[in-house]
Amino acid sequence: MWVNFSPYVNGLSALQASQIGLNITGQNVANVNTPGYNDQSVIFSPDAPPIGQSFRGGVTVQQIQSSISTA
Repeated sequence: MWVNFSPYVNGLSALQASQIGLNITGQNVANVNTPGYNDQSVIFSPDAPPIGQSFRGGVTVQQIQSSISTA
């Protein structure tokens, strides 16, 4: 019997990506008054479905981007 664990795998990847986003947000809040600190943002992207599978993939962190402060 084959069991489709894809919803669990998708959920896990979403939780892991969200955790990275929360960590970056926490760093931005903690360093808001630090001179010279450039805040960061997380760019998410969807995972491709596995080869030969019709179910959708999860989500992944594509990039962590630093923004340059102009103030």
